[in-house]
Amino acid sequence: MQTSLLMDSIQCAINGYRHAETIVQTRFYNYLLIVTFLLIPWSWSLESNKMIFNITSSFLGILFSILWIILGFRYRKFLWLHMDIIIKLEDKLNNEEIKIMTPIYNLQNGSAVSIQKENKKIKLCWLQKKVDSRSLLFIVPIIFSISYSVLLFYSICECNNNTAKMKSALTPTVRIEESYFFNIHK
Repeated sequence: MQTSLLMDSIQCAINGYRHAETIVQTRFYNYLLIVTFLLIPWSWSLESNKMIFNITSSFLGILFSILWIILGFRYRKFLWLHMDIIIKLEDKLNNEEIKIMTPIYNLQNGSAVSIQKENKKIKLCWLQKKVDSRSLLFIVPIIFSISYSVLLFYSICECNNNTAKMKSALTPTVRIEESYFFNIHK
């Protein structure tokens, strides 16, 4: 393969990777916006007529979070595929100095990478390798789905409490005072 054609292919693959990363991040921001808007009913008071909005927004928050967890895993696979294509193309280059993404890929996977300007090697520690921005694509939705599950449970319990209060307010109660009871039987 000619060097210029190979360099053009690498540049095209890098542009595709950047585009895929931008799409993933934009969709993730849209998800965050949606689940944040679903929290708005919770800023209202917990009156019985507004509880249906709380239950609905909690259910939708759980639904969107589960869908996004599935999409987050899917997006990660596409990003890995894009990076793999770039690395395969860069492996065909003979000159290590013109490889752009290979050092980044190696650093992400735990290998030590040379920094030419400072003449030293850098390496990610174990935790830095495990916690990356792509993990946020499914960790954040898991946290939101748990939060919305708690809110849904609370909404249902609060709705049941309000229903019980309304029933007790409508049900006439007969109250017999002890003094009256004791006076009759004395």
